[in-house]
Amino acid sequence: MAAAGAWAQGSGTVNFSASSYTVSENDGSLTVSVSRVRGSSGSISVDYIIAPGTATAGRDYDGTNGTLVWTDGDTAPKSFDIVIQNDFFLEEEETILLSLSNPQGGAAIGALGQCRVEIEGDESGALGFTRTAFITSEGDQTVEIMVSRGLGATGAILVDYEVRGGANLSANQIGGVTFSRRLPDGDEYPETIQDKFVPGVAAVAGQDFIAAEGTLQFRDFEMSKTFEVALIPNLDGEAFPFTMAELVLSNPRAAEGEPESVQPVLNTEFATATLRINDVLGGP
Repeated sequence: MAAAGAWAQGSGTVNFSASSYTVSENDGSLTVSVSRVRGSSGSISVDYIIAPGTATAGRDYDGTNGTLVWTDGDTAPKSFDIVIQNDFFLEEEETILLSLSNPQGGAAIGALGQCRVEIEGDESGALGFTRTAFITSEGDQTVEIMVSRGLGATGAILVDYEVRGGANLSANQIGGVTFSRRLPDGDEYPETIQDKFVPGVAAVAGQDFIAAEGTLQFRDFEMSKTFEVALIPNLDGEAFPFTMAELVLSNPRAAEGEPESVQPVLNTEFATATLRINDVLGGP
């Protein structure tokens, strides 16, 4: 770093506009300014470096190192942006470390050549199903589905749910059942077991269950809510062992009247789930 007296030929010094910044996870981005003071002669440049402190690059923030340039006579502040990620991890305050380096054109780095960014965690919670696969039987009439709120509980929040048919599920997601049967002993051969794989099929709204969608509201510090799916017990002995429906959460948001700091997120691992509806009489 150049000495404080090295304001050579009036080229000036460069500094961050503040020694620290505070940003919330749900702010989305942060703009950092760098100023040129005590001189404007000639063209100058300085590199800026974005480094992780306790924050993790790619998960808590995204930013790229770069160079800021001033032309002769230019003293307007220059800036760069850091994207702040709103993840669903429960975290304490985290930090990003910023620094200026490699001044060119006779410029010097001033007293504010380093800067600290503090990221405040989002404590409104992450929403998800309590499991990724639910199982019921068509004779149960209804099945209760639970949605949980974890990693924070501040504020009243909403999330939408939908029960869909299984048309968008892959064969692998639907799966199937392997049935086994014993074949009779022969005079020359020992008893054998024959396996038969029977795939499940996509559930159909109005045929296997009643289509449903709605909104769940969590009060301040309320950690779970449930909704019911009504089943259609056709009891017709289909040739398949079960049907599979899809459960989806979307649009997490603050309830009306809550401050802007209340911004829940989805737990992406549990934002969707399947509902397997066993056929009472089905299967070979």
